[in-house]
Amino acid sequence: MDSPRTISSIEQKSFEIIRSTVDLSHFTTLEAEVVARVIHATADPTYASTMRFTPNAVEAGIAAVSMDTPIVTDVTMVASGITTRPAVSAIATFHPTSGSHTRSYATMMAAVRHYGPHAIYVIGCSPTSLEALLDAELPESPHLVIATPVGYVGAAEIKARLRTVELCSISNEGALGGSAVAAAITNALLYLHRGERHLHCDQGA
Repeated sequence: MDSPRTISSIEQKSFEIIRSTVDLSHFTTLEAEVVARVIHATADPTYASTMRFTPNAVEAGIAAVSMDTPIVTDVTMVASGITTRPAVSAIATFHPTSGSHTRSYATMMAAVRHYGPHAIYVIGCSPTSLEALLDAELPESPHLVIATPVGYVGAAEIKARLRTVELCSISNEGALGGSAVAAAITNALLYLHRGERHLHCDQGA
């Protein structure tokens, strides 16, 4: 396990504010750490009511990063926001012909065909990237799907579809989301793997 990094005084103060003002008691201890990281990154406490985890999703994510599982993102902005582990941007790496689909759909489909289930997929921008992942019908489930695509058109619906299938996932309800949120979730898993926690041990179940 990597050594914990030094936490700045500003970051410490931010998490103190989150601990004192946001109710995370309906999450498990590890889930609360992830949600707190999202709130820290966005200054939006409403994520405490919209974040959704399948059972043991955080544990699965920590296990996956401990095995150096590839992290595949939909866009470069998400990959750039993941601070302690290299990540592959599907849209920057793959160049298929999009045909009748969006470029985001085509590049994510190409990425899924390349990496298969042996990846953590992190989608923070495009709803059609998540659509491609769900349409791919992999023979095995990926290690983890992190999905917070943003927008008024299709984002809420495709995240709701994700939660109807048997995939290990971390997502949020509604139109909100974005690259910063997806990167924050991934960073939270990486920090937990390194032994970093920012909330009291009695926060959550």
